[in-house]
Amino acid sequence: MSEAVLAAQALSINAGELSSDLLRALERHDILLLGAEQRPDGQDCEAEPRQQALMAHVRAWGGAVWRMRAGNPVVDDGQFGAIKDQFFLTSPSGHQDAVRWFDLPSLLVDKLAGKRVLADLTSLSGSSLLQLHSAAVQKRTFALGYLYLTPVHYPQTADPEGSSPVVTRTIKQPHGYRSFGQEHGEAGRRRHFIILGFDRHRPNKFIEHYQWPDDELQLLICRPAYVEGGEEQAQLSVGAVLYKRLEARGQVHQVNPMRVMGTPDDPGVADTLLKLSQGIDFIDVVPLGPKPTLLATAVFWHSLPEAQRERTRLLYDFPVVRQARSDGVQQAWLFEGVV
Repeated sequence: MSEAVLAAQALSINAGELSSDLLRALERHDILLLGAEQRPDGQDCEAEPRQQALMAHVRAWGGAVWRMRAGNPVVDDGQFGAIKDQFFLTSPSGHQDAVRWFDLPSLLVDKLAGKRVLADLTSLSGSSLLQLHSAAVQKRTFALGYLYLTPVHYPQTADPEGSSPVVTRTIKQPHGYRSFGQEHGEAGRRRHFIILGFDRHRPNKFIEHYQWPDDELQLLICRPAYVEGGEEQAQLSVGAVLYKRLEARGQVHQVNPMRVMGTPDDPGVADTLLKLSQGIDFIDVVPLGPKPTLLATAVFWHSLPEAQRERTRLLYDFPVVRQARSDGVQQAWLFEGVV
């Protein structure tokens, strides 16, 4: 695992505006790759002011802005059906290529080879992020870094029943991250790692779907400053009773979401997963936390030897894209040299 991705570099923000060190970071790259996701009704999500500011600066100094999105699910009688596995890449001129997931690496090589690409974690969907990273690792023909803009405020709203406003799709292994080593019912030690986010009941869908026993669960929790009451929100996402029970057993672990690999005093996601999975035969990883934890999970998975990847499932539920639930820009974080 590259030393370059141990932790993100914090870039200053001047009253929510693009600062000089953030602008310099942008100018070290040839291409800014933004998410261009659509809502289930097929309408484009409007670019946020922070995205518009990034695009304006990149274009001003002659850089190129590309956009990428994953295909939307089929909707039938209000229920989400099969997930289309097409991906769309749009050039600065507006030309759009649509390919299946297994052709995405070749398309990215054709369009981005030899370039320094900075991908915007904030706007890319989870599906796009996972496929982009997998393609870059496979081909290694363009330099890939990531930019993450944390908001000033991330309001969490729940209805009176306490359910989450997020809508998710079918639980499955993302393309490019598939493992078939657990499908034969082999005996062995198992652990199921859930990186907690802030959407209530979302982790429980995985626990109930696979009927995971408590003694095999491991929770990773982070506390980003921009989520009001973040630690409490993360606890409530899985249920306070289950959380407290696992915490008492030593099955809850604090991680720094801005570190892929951390230190004993400031652990990151990937090193925590590596440490806790030692001597375990079969592993599940469910990344539900902020986008950098999804990136760290992808880096972790690709760092494993092939034999171990065959026994490690990455499981995801592909939340439905909608307009942003956050506002403003508090901090910019730069992950360079990732691929």
